[in-house]
Amino acid sequence: MSTVSVDRIQPRQYAVNETRYYSVSQVLQVLTGETYAYGSTEAMQRGTDIHAWFAWAVNAYAGNDAEQPDLSADHAPYMQGIYDWLSVAKPLPMMIEEPSVCKVYGLEFAGTPDLLASVLHGGKRKMALIDLKTGQPNDAHRIQVQSYSRLAGYTGAEVLLVLYVSKDGFKTVTVKKSPRDWAAFQSALSVLAWRETH
Repeated sequence: MSTVSVDRIQPRQYAVNETRYYSVSQVLQVLTGETYAYGSTEAMQRGTDIHAWFAWAVNAYAGNDAEQPDLSADHAPYMQGIYDWLSVAKPLPMMIEEPSVCKVYGLEFAGTPDLLASVLHGGKRKMALIDLKTGQPNDAHRIQVQSYSRLAGYTGAEVLLVLYVSKDGFKTVTVKKSPRDWAAFQSALSVLAWRETH
């Protein structure tokens, strides 16, 4: 099995063997004009901290051994929202922060979804692709989770969710696949490829 590597300073941030791929974040930046994935230094550190803690908490909930990450005291209040979500969703993780690439010919992009897990959703257990956010809702989040569902290993997700965690708790948003969103993402990917040759 090939290992997917990530180098954020490369023009194409992901690599498998000799092939490089654009990241979902790079494509969304072209689409929205915003660097939402890498906002302020404080927001970036908060996101990094809480994502690490989320991965640990999901593993711990499932009974998997993992080293507990450090967490800034400023970010600790976000943890209650994660614990509350765990108690409601009862996730059985399949993949946690595992990078993957799109295998569709001509679509050279990759990403690292936060979680693929069987969760309780609408009173039933369903396979869900979950993207964790610590900031304000944004249209790009909806497109991001849809693009993740096109990555190898994640295509079997029955439900796409954006999990918003704040100091006040959590909120989940169910994302429906949209042909318009997918077309916009592919167009932005084409723009990236065009820029590379001009």
